[in-house]
Amino acid sequence: RETIVLPRSGKEIHERLVAVTSNSVMREPGEQQPWFSGLVLEDRLRLILRANRPGPYSPVAKGRLEETSTGCILFLRFSLMPNMEWMLRFWYAVLLVGSLSFTYFNREPFGMVAGVLIAVLIWFVVRSNFYLHLRPLRDAIHRAIA
Repeated sequence: RETIVLPRSGKEIHERLVAVTSNSVMREPGEQQPWFSGLVLEDRLRLILRANRPGPYSPVAKGRLEETSTGCILFLRFSLMPNMEWMLRFWYAVLLVGSLSFTYFNREPFGMVAGVLIAVLIWFVVRSNFYLHLRPLRDAIHRAIA
């Protein structure tokens, strides 16, 4: 989560974000702008950084823009793409069922311990890749609204 207090009006920030946002997810060779793909409405937004090649760990910035008397406040929340979250939940469920089955049929607690260790390893790999891709998105948003 990130909260950014801006001295500019919400309308100006909205216009800046619309100017650097496209409907296309992939970047064409040699293309510099727009930086984002997504949806920018008057009071909310959903942005993903456009890429040269698709990446499953690309973060999505979901946000809300609120006017204040001296400018505006941008509330941002970063998460994985919805299809990646679904895929992770699915494979965690498969891992859980496999671990429980192994433990039940072989009467060995090792299966459950191995399943938990694999799940923790997967979680660390996914989170580290997510944070690796988060910085460029966050920096691009800051450049766009500066």
